[in-house]
Amino acid sequence: MRPDFDVIRDPLWDNIRLDRPFAALVDTPTVQRLRYVRQLGHAFLVYPGATHSRFEHALGTFHLCRTALAALEERGELDEIADDDRLAVRAAALLHDIGHYPLTIAPTCLWKLRPPIDVSALPSASSSRRRTPRPS
Repeated sequence: MRPDFDVIRDPLWDNIRLDRPFAALVDTPTVQRLRYVRQLGHAFLVYPGATHSRFEHALGTFHLCRTALAALEERGELDEIADDDRLAVRAAALLHDIGHYPLTIAPTCLWKLRPPIDVSALPSASSSRRRTPRPS
């Protein structure tokens, strides 16, 4: 008989347990596409070891979420939380990156590097409407 879960071997977290519903999510083309999206963009050009994908990142996030929920449950802090809500949190952790495409983080990183804009040097709205008279 097949167990009710799969195990994914991970170099950082060792074994990541995926119960059937989550294994089914991982097997979808949408999640599998994350294997080909780099988590760190072009950082591998400077740091050759920085090569992990959003797929690996999503699995690690799922694992940490599962670990955090188990710790909260052990302390009795999830007694009021429905099982469906706990499943939804774990699914959200696994699926949190499915909307990312390659290099979607790069523009936001570049935005942070831009020099600050001196708003006082910008023309005011009223001065931009004034027209210089044409010479006759």
